[in-house]
Amino acid sequence: QSLRLELNNKKLLELGSGTCSVAGLAAGLLCKEVDLTDRYEVLEDLNASIEFAYQNTDAEPCVKAKVLDWVDLEFTETAFRPGQADMVIMSDVVYFPHLQKPLLHTLLFLCNESTLVFWANCDRYPEYQPNVEHFMEVLEPFFSITVEEERSQKGSGSPCEVREGTMTLRS
Repeated sequence: QSLRLELNNKKLLELGSGTCSVAGLAAGLLCKEVDLTDRYEVLEDLNASIEFAYQNTDAEPCVKAKVLDWVDLEFTETAFRPGQADMVIMSDVVYFPHLQKPLLHTLLFLCNESTLVFWANCDRYPEYQPNVEHFMEVLEPFFSITVEEERSQKGSGSPCEVREGTMTLRS
């Protein structure tokens, strides 16, 4: 898969990395450059995860933790350039309805016509069911969306597994 996407020549940006971004940290071993992003208060833990993840490896990943708060588009416009990332990844970012428009605005600013976006999201969590379909409707006028893979949450091993729920990877 990395050969098909030619990841070694790609710059990747992850939105909503959280304190430990497994996907973003793995991308750091495959991509030319990786930016893991989240709100300011998460950065110290995210930087610690980056240091820990690569402490016993000879690889020299080019991974940085950066502030990117979806509700502060003005700051995002000063810290990032449209199209600076070849790929954007995000997982489980659609929780709260009030963050859907800021996330859309962030994506519209960061992406150009050649940016590839991968978005994975569960449709249910133990205490909450996000309105993923509404977010799809918000995205559709601006992005061409393809379902790459869909599978049951049952047996995923996640502590947040919902037996009736599904996980969907979209691009």
